[in-house]
Amino acid sequence: MSGAPVITSTNPHVREVVSKLTSCGAYESFAWLCEKGAEPEELLQRLDRLIYGHNAKLPRLSRRQSGSLSTRLKRTADLVERLNREYGVSVMGEDWREALGLPKKLRDYAACVKDMPRRVASRWNPIETSAMCQIVWYVKKTTHSYHDEQVSALIGAVLEKSYYPDALKRWRSNHAQDIRAFGDLDILPWFPRPLRSK
Repeated sequence: MSGAPVITSTNPHVREVVSKLTSCGAYESFAWLCEKGAEPEELLQRLDRLIYGHNAKLPRLSRRQSGSLSTRLKRTADLVERLNREYGVSVMGEDWREALGLPKKLRDYAACVKDMPRRVASRWNPIETSAMCQIVWYVKKTTHSYHDEQVSALIGAVLEKSYYPDALKRWRSNHAQDIRAFGDLDILPWFPRPLRSK
């Protein structure tokens, strides 16, 4: 190895990720992936997003609440559709194409909201899933291979649990569609999450 990657960020979240990687012996895997083409700061940001996603808890939503919200969203879609039909371009202005698609988007969103209680009950965590997808996709894109052994070491270090290459390979297989959908999305900016006290 030509040397450890240079980390210039003073962001405390980046430093926390580096500390976790170092304390678990996973920093060598991180350095190896960087040597293969991954950009250190980018990979650290994606790992921090995974920490945030893993700790994020979706609020409980009852079936009654989700049904009520879903109904209101559908009614809003009907209203937008009626406005589009009756007032057309005069209401929509330059964004008229986007406004025409809004009712369908609202109805699709309503269906997702109605299904939320089941997803939350099954411990579905969309933030953690998207963060994992973005890490796997980024490593594949920058290094031209999945490198399950090294990536699983990073994931295990930041989540503070054992995570084995075979488990990551199965996860990738089960989430191939999610990786394609979420992988190349820009990662969100740093979340205002508190650092854990030691």
